[in-house]
Order: sequence, then structure tokens, then C-alpha cells
Amino acid sequence: MFKKFLSKIGIGSASVNLILEDASGRIGEKVVGRILVEGGAVDQKIDAIDVDFILEARLGDKTARTTIETIAVARDLHVPSGKQVEYPFAHQLPELPISSQYVRYTYHTRLDIPEAIDKHDFDQFYVQPSLPVATAIGAFHALGFYDKHDSGVFNGRYQEFEYAPLSGSESGPFAGRIDELTVVYLAEEDGVRLHIELDKTTKGLFGALADKLDLDESHFTLFLSYQSLQDSDATLQTIRRSLEAELNNPNPSRYPTLPKAHPHGQHKHRGGGAGSGLLGGIAGGIAGYAIGEALFGDDDSEQTADGGIIDDLGDFFGEDD
Repeated sequence: MFKKFLSKIGIGSASVNLILEDASGRIGEKVVGRILVEGGAVDQKIDAIDVDFILEARLGDKTARTTIETIAVARDLHVPSGKQVEYPFAHQLPELPISSQYVRYTYHTRLDIPEAIDKHDFDQFYVQPSLPVATAIGAFHALGFYDKHDSGVFNGRYQEFEYAPLSGSESGPFAGRIDELTVVYLAEEDGVRLHIELDKTTKGLFGALADKLDLDESHFTLFLSYQSLQDSDATLQTIRRSLEAELNNPNPSRYPTLPKAHPHGQHKHRGGGAGSGLLGGIAGGIAGYAIGEALFGDDDSEQTADGGIIDDLGDFFGEDD
């Protein structure tokens, strides 16, 4: 009797552990593993085993968190005292922002024990880009660009990657000609569209004035088909020619090809929740991330203290009316 009481307050109760075959995975691929439930000091009924896949994004001095998906593993099970029960785990990674210093993912495994303290397990997970996007990213690196400190910021609608050219012996063909590149990779049905902001290197008094007035910037897009992205050398040459053409463009576009996000603006909520299914919900076709309506849930609660956690990315980042 005393053991049953202790199990209800979490002492000697059943425990849960998610064991993944790999702590990282690519977008579009399947994450696999197993869930171990260790019986406690007494036999226990378990109502459910669920795993939440959680995205946490940092923008400025705020952090937002949302559950991308909940994977139902088991229902209504009995765990004998001292015994171990094992369940297979599988999760298909949807289109997502990739992991960076600003974007983190966690698998939160929950053991729902009736009339007792639930048990939890947390596993960090690293989301890598899909192979086509990885090929494009690799091409920029091969052309002598490195990721700047602020690369990988996710503003709630799309993820920006900032590159600068290497100098010295490792410099590529654009050192001294390009100060910075900002690239957004958007997966489409037939390929990946790159939205690129290019900052030219300018010198002297005119260069300083051009930099202040953003006259050294140009904005353009480049579409890479999935077929072409199967050839890394061809991808590199396509990107190189595109950058060269833009550097020599006498009338570059000064207008961004992506709409600005409004991280602190007012917005209308969309209905639905974590069970509403996956859609190209962030920015409705702007980013194409299949994150789901949980991002724009109906919960109007919002914590605005600096450095606080806000549990709805829609509330935090905002949505255009």
C-alpha cells in the first residue's frame, strides 16, 4: 500500500526513455528509435505514451516555442513491476527550419500515468537540411563563403543564412567583390528557389555613401531544379554564374524578393491546433515550411517579458492581416 502511495507521487514509479538511432536527421527522412518503459516498484496502468516534437526559436532577446507534431506511440497499457516494455518509434521529418544556434529541436516523451505524477524524457535533436538544400549550401562554401555569426535566424516565416567571403589563401572568386550574401532557401514542388540579397564591396567616399543608402545591395532569385541539384559541380557553376551576372548587372533590383516579417506586430489567429495536420502554414507559401496550424494557434496568452518563453510562435512572431 505504501509503495502504491509513493508511486503516485513519482517515487518508485515507472519511467520512460526514448532511444534514437541517430540524434540528427535530414528533412524528408525518417527518424527511428525505440521507447523503453521501465516498470517501477508496483504494477501500473499507463494511459498513453506520446512524443512531442518541439521547435524552439530565438529572435533577439525573445524565445518562442511550439509543438510541431505529437506522435502517439501507445495507449492503455499495463506495466508490471520491475519489467521492461519496449515500443518502436518512427517520425517523418516535415519541411522545417534547420537547426542552428537560433533554432533547436527536442523530442519530449510523456508517460501519462492516471492519478499519479507523469514521467518525462527530453532528447535534443539536430535537423539537417534536405539533400538538395545541402547541395546548394555546399556550393556557397565551395565558392569561398563561410557562415556568419548570425546565420540561421528564423523569423517565424523563413530562415535566413548569412555568408561572407573568406580571405587569404582560402579565399574564393568573390573575395574583395562581395561583402555579404543573405540567402533564403525555399523548397518548391520541382526544386529549390533561392532568394538572395547581395552586398557588393564598395570603396572610398562613394562606397561609404552607397553603403549608407543601400545602393550596394541587390536582390534576386535563383531557381535550382531537383534534377540539377543532383550534380554538385553543376550547382556550383550555376550559382557562380548567377553571382557574376548580378555583380555586372547595371540595373540591379533594390527591392527584397521576400515580404518582411513583423515579429512584434498584431495578427489574426488561424484556427486549428496540433492535430490539424501539416500544411505549408508558415507564411502560406512564403516559406513553405510544413509546420502546421499549431504555429498560429488560438491561445491568446502571451508572455512578453524579455528573455521569456512564449509557447505560440504565431503570438510571438506575428502574422500579416
